[in-house]
Amino acid sequence: MKTATAFMFLSLALCYASAAHAVTFDWATVGNPGNAADKNYGNGGAFGAVADTYRISKHEVTNDQYAEFLNAVAATDNFGGTDPTLYNSSMDITQSGSSGSFSYAVNTGFGPNPVNNVSFFDSMRFVNWLENGQGSGSTESGVYTIDIDNGNNETRALGATFFIPSEDEWYKAAYYDPRSEAAGGPRFDDNYWLKPTRSDTSPTSEAPPGGTNSANWIGAVGDTTGVGAYPNSTSFYGTFDQGGNVKEWNECDPGFRGYRGAGWDFFFGMAASERNRVSAHSAFDDLGFRVASIFVLPGDFDGDGFVTGTDFLMWQQGESPIPLSQSDLAAWEANYGTVPIQPGDFDGNGEVNGFDFLEWQRNPSIGSLTDWEMNYGMVAPLSATSAAVPEPTTSALALAALCFVIGRRRAF
Repeated sequence: MKTATAFMFLSLALCYASAAHAVTFDWATVGNPGNAADKNYGNGGAFGAVADTYRISKHEVTNDQYAEFLNAVAATDNFGGTDPTLYNSSMDITQSGSSGSFSYAVNTGFGPNPVNNVSFFDSMRFVNWLENGQGSGSTESGVYTIDIDNGNNETRALGATFFIPSEDEWYKAAYYDPRSEAAGGPRFDDNYWLKPTRSDTSPTSEAPPGGTNSANWIGAVGDTTGVGAYPNSTSFYGTFDQGGNVKEWNECDPGFRGYRGAGWDFFFGMAASERNRVSAHSAFDDLGFRVASIFVLPGDFDGDGFVTGTDFLMWQQGESPIPLSQSDLAAWEANYGTVPIQPGDFDGNGEVNGFDFLEWQRNPSIGSLTDWEMNYGMVAPLSATSAAVPEPTTSALALAALCFVIGRRRAF
């Protein structure tokens, strides 16, 4: 019945145009909220503790994605201040035309490679543009209200959907692994690897696809490679290239900006103990960035905690605050009628009970015992759509057919 109802909504899509073209991402969900920080390596603190579940892009922002951004907002490419331009002539992107009518094209063969030579200013403006719906959306506020003469003091707006990862968020996605050593996790059950390839050993510097612990660093190929080119060397959460290809910006502390990870041309930055802080204006040929986002139940495009027909309409009409793709529609279809997992429901069965406590006892890093204590006895709410869903009625099917006919007539 659930499938039949989902099919009805898919049929109604014939009435409309497809969702608007947009920059989209493959997301890795970083769970295990409330985890402890890693050991303190004496270089500024202990990192990796994150209170909430969030998402981070599996891949670095690519030249293709950045060129689309440039073509949307940088026809003039003068935003004022001390870092006024989004384009850098050292990028693997070519600028054509004159100010007021600039256009941008990715150099042949570099489309899927990470954009480089981007400053923190550029990264903030890209994220603001995502937050404001892309297209002609503002680059100067939304997530970060940009001080054009500074760049080091902007803070993330409360309620932001997209953002540059904090140092803790970046670090957790790269090095954290909630598994015990017996289950394949880090030694001594400390839950952090030394390298972002699920290893305590430095990855082999070699051309892709490499082996189970390989990366594009120390001049392996002499330049960037396509994102995700090392499929067997991901982090626990499924991110690619947090150790190699390009180093990546993080928010770091206001007053400075940070980057982590090793670049394609150098050896420093791979280890959890290695970090850098620089000015927001800095731009290097081995420095790029990736995007993070609030956690959204797959298919829940309006963020209300339920996957319903309203979410389908948001996908179909391109109204979601989060850029959506065809794969997101598949997620909606797969999760139609589901509800979010309750905090403390460590076995994911919809109830917070004694079995969840046993799960926590086996692996305390799975989540917060406080969540279990506060929600003990709770049952996931039954939404209208998670109840028994009737087969589509004759009138609904007739409506779908009518829309199809109208669409054909308009075509003529």
